[in-house]
Parts: sequence; C-alpha cells; structure tokens
Amino acid sequence: MDMTEGFKAVEEALKGKKMLGKTVANVDGVRAYRTAKGIRYQAQVRVAGRKAISKSFETREDAKAWRKIELARKPDVIVEQAGPGGMTMPELFAAYIAQRDASPNPLPAGQRMQFARLSAHPVLANLLVSDMDVAKAREYCTARVTGQYSAKVHSSTVMSEFVRISIALQRVGARRNWAQKVNNVLIPFNPLVGAMDILREDGLVSDSNRRKRRPNVDELNRVLDYFRGEQYAKRNCAKLPMGDIVALATINAFRRGEIVRMQWSKLKDGIIALDRKDSDSEGGRRDTLVPVLDMAMEIIARQPRVEGEDRIFPFAADTIGQHWQEACDALGIKDLRFHDLRHEAISTIALVLGQTEAMQISGHKTPKAFMIYVQHDEDAKAISKKASAAIKLKTASLVAV
Repeated sequence: MDMTEGFKAVEEALKGKKMLGKTVANVDGVRAYRTAKGIRYQAQVRVAGRKAISKSFETREDAKAWRKIELARKPDVIVEQAGPGGMTMPELFAAYIAQRDASPNPLPAGQRMQFARLSAHPVLANLLVSDMDVAKAREYCTARVTGQYSAKVHSSTVMSEFVRISIALQRVGARRNWAQKVNNVLIPFNPLVGAMDILREDGLVSDSNRRKRRPNVDELNRVLDYFRGEQYAKRNCAKLPMGDIVALATINAFRRGEIVRMQWSKLKDGIIALDRKDSDSEGGRRDTLVPVLDMAMEIIARQPRVEGEDRIFPFAADTIGQHWQEACDALGIKDLRFHDLRHEAISTIALVLGQTEAMQISGHKTPKAFMIYVQHDEDAKAISKKASAAIKLKTASLVAV
C-alpha cells in the first residue's frame, strides 16, 4: 500500500466514526440514528405541562408503540395549592386549638396556656405564617433563652415551645392542604424543616435533664406553716385548702391535675378511680384505680362537701400552681416546683412498698418510668447498712472462720 492509499483508508475510517450517532431519518417523532452495532430508533415525546422524554429501541415499530402509549398518558399537571395567606401565628394557634377541640382528643389546659403565651410573645404576636422560617424560629428561641422580653427560661423549655409551634404549622397546613414550593417543586407546608438541628447546634434548645430536686423536711414545714398561717388565710379569697393539697401530694403522689379531678362518687373503700395520661391510648388517657393511703384519706375526709359539685377539690390546677409559686417566692425557696412533691412521695413510698405496689399508686406503666421518680441519694448509706446486715445474717456460715 502506497502513501496515497494509506491516507484514503484513514479518511474512510474517520468518516465512519463521524457518522456514528448521526440522524439517518426522523419520521413522526421517531429518529433513526447510526451506532457501531447498526441503526437504532429513538422515540421522543413532547407534551405541554410535562417534561420531554425519549427512549431508544432496536426497531421502529417498538419505538412507535412506546411513543403512542406515552402520548395517551394524561399530563402531570402541577396544581398550585393554597397557602396561609394573611394568617398570623396567633390565628394559626387558634386554628390548631379549634381542630383539636373538634377531635376526640382536645388539648389539655397546660398546652392551651402554652399557646396563649406563644401568641402574646413579641416575636410571634404579629408575625405572618408565611414569614415564619428558620431565622424567625431562631430569633424567638434566642429571645426566650436570653430573657430579652421576659425572664430567662431553660433551653429544654424552649424545646417544648418549638415543638408546639412546629406541630401547629404542620397540622393546620395539612388540614387546609397548604403547600410550599422548594426548588420549583411543591411539598407539604413545613417551613421549619431542618430548624431543630440548627437550634440544637446553637444551644437554644435541648432535651430536658432528669430532675433531682426534692423538698427537704425544713422546706416542707415552712411551706405548710405558710399556707396554714393567718396572713395567708386573710389573702386566700378562694378558700383554697393549699395546706391539705400540699400534704396530699406529698403523701400519695397525686399530680395537680389529678387532685382537681378527684370526685366523691369515684372514691370507695380507700380506692379512687382516676383518668391518667397514656400516650399509647387513642384518647391519650386511661382509667386507673389508685390506692389512697390512710393519711391521705384523712385529708380527703375533712374536705367540705359542696352542693351540686362532685369534685373533692373544686379548683383550677393553675390556681394551685400560682399559690405554690407565691409561697416559694415569699419564703425564699429556690427552684422548687409543686411537681417535686410527687418525686418526694414516690421516693418515700418506694422505701416501704414493692415496686408493683408503688407503681399502682404512682400510676407508672413501666419500671423505667417509675425509677425516674425514685431518688434515694441521701438514703444511700441507710440502704447500704440495711442490705449489708441482711446479707451478713444470711451468709454468716459461709464467711465463718
């Protein structure tokens, strides 16, 4: 082969390479193109409202059949969904409360109060729902932790508030079919996606720590003296028997909400029927039979009967909390909550009763939940001596010399 023939061979080879992928024919939306293995057929579908698609086949018939099916398919029409419009955050909270009130599981009083505080906060009071985002959530949480508008609160409290805000946004949005566009894609309305991680990193929210605060004997005596004193009696227009209520909670581990729900008609033979919180049940509550200790029965028995009122303590749980806090402030007792009386009661009961019996009084469903309330730090030495004495007695023959 001479030089001229060699150049011609290379030219033909290059010409063949350049032809690969080139369109041979394009008829009725099916393009025939050359490949190294022969001719292939690419069907193309372009429909308004849908993304253009294409697919290759070995035969023109297969390409035409696929194209016919795709053309017959209904287009994916993106419907713009409604949004919150001019709704404010307080209006959103009110809508969420109304939704829950219309359901079999209405919001408890504590959460209603929490939403009332959220609605009144300067960051949220006039904020449009459409303007709520991660930056605004961070602004609110920062204000709460730093005490910008009110007293400082712990990051675990802010966590609880943030969760309420997120739930209200999601539940009301889902009920009203709201959506938001992210990267030109409509997704269910949830403007606080990813906010939790950011707030945690900044130390603005955190999980609650296990509380170990219990009232000591001196603090209990001072509180009881305060509530049974003449000065408190003169100011106590509601005639709230706080001395008896504090003693009852300390003895029988009742919560504030349980005390104000106790009924004469449900008390019989030292047992009272109470509905207690239960996250596993459909309505969030469960009926329980709670043994009432003898000392607690004495307190209940001396409460006056009110005509037409079945409740033993016909008062509001929030009023009890308010009177408790006022007493602690007046006595200079720091960081002592009414709920700490329940810790004290359960820890004491656990010293003298078996776990199963104690859990029947406390109302806990699992030993793990029950043990959160059992705190015997200051009794550790006494428990150690008692256990050592029992073991020594039973194993004396094993250690005898």
